[in-house]
Amino acid sequence: CVCVCAQVKYRYYMNVCTVSYSAAFWDWSRWEQEIDWMALHGVNLPLSFTGQEYVWYEFYAALGLTDSEIMDYFSGPAFLACEFGVLAETIKSHNAHTHT
Repeated sequence: CVCVCAQVKYRYYMNVCTVSYSAAFWDWSRWEQEIDWMALHGVNLPLSFTGQEYVWYEFYAALGLTDSEIMDYFSGPAFLACEFGVLAETIKSHNAHTHT
């Protein structure tokens, strides 16, 4: 039996590219494999985008953007990594025009 103790409290796993380009298209069987791998390797802080677009939608709607303006910038699961910058730049530009 081999026992290894981590020297850090949190063990982060994945990045935005993995989640966007690969994991977004995994089925439940593939996720089970990944969850098992994470458990066996002591991962306790995996990156997860689940539900993030809903939170963004609500936030930008609260800023006053219309449904059409917001939905134009959601790109789909394969492009979540790229989407962050696009949304941030769009909102910045929108707010700059409304305050001049």
